Amino acid sequence: MLLTIGMIVKDEEKYLGSCLEALRPILKKVDSELIIVDTGSTDSTVDIAKRYTNKVFHFEWCDDFAAARNAAMKRAKGKWYMSIDADEIIEDAQGIIDFFNSGEYKKYNAASYIIRSSNYADLNASTDFNALRLINIKDDSYYVNAVHERFENIYTPIKFLSVVAKHYGYVTENNEEHIKHKMDRNLKIMLRELEKNPSDGMMYFNICNAYKLLKENEKALEYCIKGLEIAKKQNDSVKYIIYARLIEIYFESGEYLKAINLADEYFNSKSDRIGTDIDIYLLRAESLYQLGKYREAIPSYKCYLEAFSEFKKGRLNTPDTLMHPVNYVADKDFITGTLKLAKSYFETGEYIKAKEYLNTIPAGDYHKDKVILSFWLNLEVGVMHKTDGLSELVPLYLKLDDHSKKSIQEHIEKILQENRDKILEEFAAIDNNDDKYCELMKLRKSFYEGKLTAFDIMSFLEDLEEISFEYADIVYFALKKDLDVNILNIDAYNIEKCFYNNFYFHFDDLTELLYKKFESSADGFSINSKLWISMVFYRELISGNLKEEDLENYFSAYSKLSFSAIGDIFKEELIREQNLRLMPKSFRMGYYCYHAVKAAERGDTKENIRYLRKALKSDERLKDTIKKLSERIEKKLKSKDKIMSEYEALARQAKQAIAKLIDEGKAMEAEQFLHEYEKLNPKDPDIPNIKKKLSLAQYT
Repeated sequence: MLLTIGMIVKDEEKYLGSCLEALRPILKKVDSELIIVDTGSTDSTVDIAKRYTNKVFHFEWCDDFAAARNAAMKRAKGKWYMSIDADEIIEDAQGIIDFFNSGEYKKYNAASYIIRSSNYADLNASTDFNALRLINIKDDSYYVNAVHERFENIYTPIKFLSVVAKHYGYVTENNEEHIKHKMDRNLKIMLRELEKNPSDGMMYFNICNAYKLLKENEKALEYCIKGLEIAKKQNDSVKYIIYARLIEIYFESGEYLKAINLADEYFNSKSDRIGTDIDIYLLRAESLYQLGKYREAIPSYKCYLEAFSEFKKGRLNTPDTLMHPVNYVADKDFITGTLKLAKSYFETGEYIKAKEYLNTIPAGDYHKDKVILSFWLNLEVGVMHKTDGLSELVPLYLKLDDHSKKSIQEHIEKILQENRDKILEEFAAIDNNDDKYCELMKLRKSFYEGKLTAFDIMSFLEDLEEISFEYADIVYFALKKDLDVNILNIDAYNIEKCFYNNFYFHFDDLTELLYKKFESSADGFSINSKLWISMVFYRELISGNLKEEDLENYFSAYSKLSFSAIGDIFKEELIREQNLRLMPKSFRMGYYCYHAVKAAERGDTKENIRYLRKALKSDERLKDTIKKLSERIEKKLKSKDKIMSEYEALARQAKQAIAKLIDEGKAMEAEQFLHEYEKLNPKDPDIPNIKKKLSLAQYT
């Protein structure tokens, strides 16, 4: 028999069927057998296994993966032995079939295939590991290591097969408990093994990886540093993969300078190019990029892209890639690296170079990921802007699908004000009545040319279900034409996207226009209009751009509109301070602000301050507004105190003058003066005593 495929399993029902089904072509076309050793399954694993082979055996688990593997291997009848795990699914086994049936296997003593792993079920971001899983069986062929087991002796030459097996063992989506159990089990075994052999650099590496998966980063860092120290002393090639892991840890924790310095140390420690270079080049480039050192990042990005391409061609299948996965070899990594390189050129002012690298990736590949798509469009538009290539903007826009168009609209808006006439001219030339954004651009052009009519605006709004952020300008146009705000169907809770928290809105008198509407016709507003207009005032209040003289007016407008909307939405019995916890937070804030305004209007400073404090607790973003309002209250109180102080001084002078007239015997003048004073200050407690003294003076 030519080949034995061996597996050890325990509770693998999730993937085992798919794994074995993928092996069926090998078992049919190659002289081979399948041996499965179960180590104590309690699910349907054994039943599934028996559907594919009659060679299913039991092994008493003893915390030793090598022992279990050897139990399977001892039963092998084949000249070659292939090991596979139950959570690995071979995509296309033809490469393995050809390796044996062509006789190529006779030239080699071992072979690997690619294990493609990810934390995500769709393997969108993955790592590739040249797993040495096939050997020509010899007398000294057996497994060692209780965990992360490997063949004790590997004889060269080794064939690197391009066959890919997708590995789902570390998918963490909805699987955290399983991962934790797996890592806790492995750590227990590895820490025990490390006690037996404390100079095993590879064991430190594996322990670091386990702690990293458990998100215990301090422990991962500790074992990684120790492992690197030991591997460097021994000049063990395992040091290269430990360098990669340590640099990755530093990068992920934001310690970019440490990552860069360690990457330089790594490259200085070797001369030949190896597969691990891929990870180090990218991590070094990304660290420099994060620090804003774009010019320095460029060479590392270029080296990464070159090494990536070499790896994909099978030219960097070096021994280190048999010890650990190469992390950044997914197509997504290559695209991201290319974009970051182009962005680095852009940031250094080399716009033509940036464009050159952007064009190395087919535009369709950028669409496969939302984050990448947004990054690409932003950079593409930025390059056009800097190279006066805005004539390319509209053709690019028209090629995009609806989702991509939404993304590029954001980037167009960023540069619109600076290049308004040119961009609007380009869009105005489009004969497309189905695209609302193109229609908006035409409305904008008409507005700036003084040709926009109310009819144009109403026609635009007619088939628009909701005014989303990219159509914010239509709000301004409608207000300018004095159209009824109730026709503007805006989602109040997305209003911030329309105006103050981003770059979309281009007109600084919007709030003023709305305030005039509020003053003249607030009672006629619909609930929806009250909500979104109050949110405009709210955004103005927290924007930090508000003029001092408008503060109280806009705060009052926001408060009254919010409270009016509350009255429209909620039952009367709910609109009580003791019941506010049943309301959404934003409505509670409107309630407090309204009552603060009403307290201020009736001169109740104590209640005004109490409600302002409650509003602040509901929303910290009002801090600056409430601080300014509080300062005004304080100023008014001080002014009032000053007036009172001056008034009291005048009162004292008046009473002293009356007393002097009495003393001088001028009773009639004193009586007249007292009469005038009493009209001004009737509550003065001294008046009865003055009258008594005056009466005695008149009597005598």
